[in-house]
Amino acid sequence: MSESADADALRQLGRARALRERGRHEQAIAAADVLLERFGADPPAGAPHVGFDALLLKAANLFDLGRADEGLLAYEQLVDRYGDDRSAHVRTKLADALAFKGHLLFRRPGGGDEAIAAFDELARRFADATEPELREMVANALRWKSAALVALGRRDAANDAYDELVGRFADATAPELADQVVSALEQKAANLIKLDRSDEAIAVCDDLLARSGGEPSPELLVLVGDVLIGQAAGLVAEQRWEEALGVFAGVVAHFENARDPALRSRVVLALSNSVAMLMELGHADEAVATHKDMVARFGDEAIATFDEVAGRFEETAEPELRRHAVGALVNKAGVLRELDRGDEALATFTEVVARFEDDDDPTILDFVAQARHHRAGLLEKLDGADQAGSA
Repeated sequence: MSESADADALRQLGRARALRERGRHEQAIAAADVLLERFGADPPAGAPHVGFDALLLKAANLFDLGRADEGLLAYEQLVDRYGDDRSAHVRTKLADALAFKGHLLFRRPGGGDEAIAAFDELARRFADATEPELREMVANALRWKSAALVALGRRDAANDAYDELVGRFADATAPELADQVVSALEQKAANLIKLDRSDEAIAVCDDLLARSGGEPSPELLVLVGDVLIGQAAGLVAEQRWEEALGVFAGVVAHFENARDPALRSRVVLALSNSVAMLMELGHADEAVATHKDMVARFGDEAIATFDEVAGRFEETAEPELRRHAVGALVNKAGVLRELDRGDEALATFTEVVARFEDDDDPTILDFVAQARHHRAGLLEKLDGADQAGSA
């Protein structure tokens, strides 16, 4: 084609873009269709991507008008017609289109599998890309795919996708990709915790700590703490008290000198659970000493930790989670009593009895019985103090 054809194609493409900017979407679509008809199959040498850009512009206007199904059809045409084009211009925009398609489908009811397919296609089509921008898009696609799988409750498949991301980019030196690898490992560890596979989660955390170069982030350390506490909880469920006590001791040893509040709260939880383990093992004196040590070292921080746990789980219908809430309130009252804040402790014990005395769960009823016992002791102590004061 002649130079005039080049100029004509570029001029018409500019006009179609201007129409969209002015909100004249129907006219912009019509202008894009004219370009596709004239240059889609035989673009001029000076405007080799005019057909691709026209179809991309048509799709954008269809989305602007809320005609998403037609816009998605235009995206499918983009992939069919230009999927093998090796130019940087087309490849980058095509990756963006597939990413947009995946996110749009994921927001639709029941669109999860189609969204995953779109992210899969992006990752597959550009698997061998050397361009930094496209490599980052591939990593993003695998991360988005994993998130979609988690949202669909398919955690094992999500872990496979995280593994694929790590496998592809484990040795990447670009900061953006290195961050993606760390994020994928963190998400996989969290996933494994949800699946009650604590040993595997700890192995992933070990990998994360090794990658951090000896300077792990607080977020990573909190994740490690949660993994260890989750592992200990599994041991408690099996009544393996001594092993659980050892894991809780590991949490304390790892984080007892931490300044980060989130890490300090994990130490509080580990110490309070250690008290329970020591009681189960018949080491009452050691249990009392551990409780006093926790109160002396953490005081108000311990109260805040137990408040947070109680607030997180107290309204749940799941008995196992509700036990955490009631146990946290009992622990909070115990700390208040140790700090000689008897009135507050009494109010907390009373709250436990009033709110949970009709619960059907035997473990929660045990907590209620403890609360009644300690409340009676506090009332007797407070009455004695009043009588001594009046005398």
